[in-house]
Amino acid sequence: MTASGTQQLRLLWSDLPVRRRGALIIAIPILCLLTSVVAFAALQRSNAVAQQYVDHTQKVLLYANRLLTALVNAETGVRGYALTNRPEYLQPYDAGMASIPHTIEELSQLVKNKPEQEQRVREIQSLSQRKIDIMNQNVARLRAIQQGATDTFRLDAQDKITMDAIRRQITDFSREEEILLSQRKQELNQQQVITIGVLGTTVILGVVGSLAAVYLFDQLDRELAERQTGLRESNIRIQAILDNVVDGIITINEQGHLESFNKAAGMMFGYEPEEVVGKNLKLLLAQYFSGDSVQTLNRFVGNDYSKIRRLQETVGQRQNGTVFPMELVFSEMRLDNQHLLIGIVRDITERKQSEEILRKQATLLDLANDTIIVRDRHDLITYWNQGAVRIYGWRKEEAIGQLSHALFKTEFPQPLEEIQEVFQEEGYWKGEVVHTKRDGSKITVSSRWSLQVDDDGEPLAILEINSDITDRKKAEEDLRSRAGELARLGSILVQTNTALEKRNQELDQFAYIVSHDLKAPLRAIANLSTWIEEDLPGQSEETQHNITLLRSRVHRMEALIDGILHYSRVGRVKASVEKVDVANLLAEIVDSQAPPPAFTISVQPGMPTLSTQRLLLQQVFANLLSNAIKHHDRADGTVTISVQDQGNFYEFAVADDGPGIATEYHERVFEIFQTLKARDTAENTGVGLSLVKKIVEAQGGSVRLESQIGQGSTFRFTWSKSAPRSEELEVMS
Repeated sequence: MTASGTQQLRLLWSDLPVRRRGALIIAIPILCLLTSVVAFAALQRSNAVAQQYVDHTQKVLLYANRLLTALVNAETGVRGYALTNRPEYLQPYDAGMASIPHTIEELSQLVKNKPEQEQRVREIQSLSQRKIDIMNQNVARLRAIQQGATDTFRLDAQDKITMDAIRRQITDFSREEEILLSQRKQELNQQQVITIGVLGTTVILGVVGSLAAVYLFDQLDRELAERQTGLRESNIRIQAILDNVVDGIITINEQGHLESFNKAAGMMFGYEPEEVVGKNLKLLLAQYFSGDSVQTLNRFVGNDYSKIRRLQETVGQRQNGTVFPMELVFSEMRLDNQHLLIGIVRDITERKQSEEILRKQATLLDLANDTIIVRDRHDLITYWNQGAVRIYGWRKEEAIGQLSHALFKTEFPQPLEEIQEVFQEEGYWKGEVVHTKRDGSKITVSSRWSLQVDDDGEPLAILEINSDITDRKKAEEDLRSRAGELARLGSILVQTNTALEKRNQELDQFAYIVSHDLKAPLRAIANLSTWIEEDLPGQSEETQHNITLLRSRVHRMEALIDGILHYSRVGRVKASVEKVDVANLLAEIVDSQAPPPAFTISVQPGMPTLSTQRLLLQQVFANLLSNAIKHHDRADGTVTISVQDQGNFYEFAVADDGPGIATEYHERVFEIFQTLKARDTAENTGVGLSLVKKIVEAQGGSVRLESQIGQGSTFRFTWSKSAPRSEELEVMS
């Protein structure tokens, strides 16, 4: 055998499984033994057959000799009887007559399958019968002579001829059988030699086979030892890998029971390996599965293992009862004729959270009014949000994969090549372009491009955000078209403001003149009434009443003129802004009002300090307090002042327990010169509350009345925490 053939044989031998090689090694001595037994049995059978042939031939010779001996003895007996006339000499004759037919019959049976010998037996039988007949005749004649017959006895020459013929036939027959016997003895000897040789060969083969088996067993034992060592090292490496791998790895038998559990799986589920080995797979699952462990396993691998290597999601359960989403995939493995399933488990909690975040972000992107598009390096659309659907009209499946500039029929503000050159250099571009929507209408968009690159700086994609500015562009165009009109209106407003300022100056001058020129006669009338009262002693009650009524009318007229003057100046007179402590301000106002001794004015705590025009706030509180005291129906009335924080404003309330005001008069009381009582019953100008309303509204606040008949009245007004700018005051005025 060549070296390559030997090498191939070794490779073929080493490729065989250990179990099969062991079986073949055991089969070598057994095969040698069986071969020896079979060979020995076959040779023994051949020897037995050869011996049978030898014995058969010897038996044929024996019967042939026996036949010849019987004939010779019979003839000798006849001759002895003839010589002695004594009957006892016929005993060999009688014995021969009895055995010769049987012997001939046996010879016929022994040479039945040999045609030539059968022919000789038939001839011997014929000659023997002739000889028997002759001897029978001779015996009969001898007996007749012995009984007194006159014949003499003489041997017939034919008797000798027949006997000689029988001897020749038997000799030829025996010679043929002896030749055959010699051949068969030679064959028997050869067979015995072969048997000895085969037995020796089988012994040698048995020894060689045993030595080969011992050698191969030794080699196999060494190989198994090496494999065992390698397997231990491999197991150590595999266990190290399994213990350091991120994913959990478990093995399950066909009955659905856990066989092994790596460290990652232990950390994932909170079990030690010895706590779960042999337990049902259900132990690790949060979902309830009816049926036994095999049925539970089949839900993941399929009844015919159709789900093998299929990634599945399920819910796991830790030892402490908490649940978590996990991925599970099974594969098959056979180990020592045991069918195992290897499961790889991965905790996907973070991935699910990330997916949820991405889903929410994607939802936010879809909720965005702007168009958000992602293009690849070839300007093919790969992402299309709902904002793009709303603006352009194309559905996502219609737009993805399209060339963006061709789809939009984009009209660029400059050549596309220049834009792309700037974009490649800076990684960003912003500009206004015109796009065509699905319905054919055109829109102007503010387009912003950002280049997305990988870690190596290679371009990955282009993020494009488009905002529809069509309406803004139209508005800008409208603004430009109306710029002249606005300029003209501005000029008119300047002229109007100039005229208003002039009118305000005239009003101020008029108010001053009215105040001065009207008050002078009133003061003169008041003085005259005093002089008349002093110069006319003994006046009647009616005269005294009329003089008093005259002076009251003069004073009311003066108050009315002052009220008109104050009302006209509200919003036009610029008072200085200062820090005002409202509590101190109210204390000063209460002192100046001089209410009746039994009257109570209560200021609630928590009054603020704010920056405002002190004089205006003082006028508001003074008018409200004066109104509450003057129109109260009792001398022991009560007025309460409180405040609430309303964000940018304070809401002040001035509440009394007076007679109250009917609902239908709640708006009327704020009108100028309006009073609810006759002039003769109560001195009132009707200017105070209208002045309050004008001041409060000029400061950006509001005032309202809450009142019912018999339940008192509450005036609430809001006052800004910070004083309005001068231009705001002018606008409000």
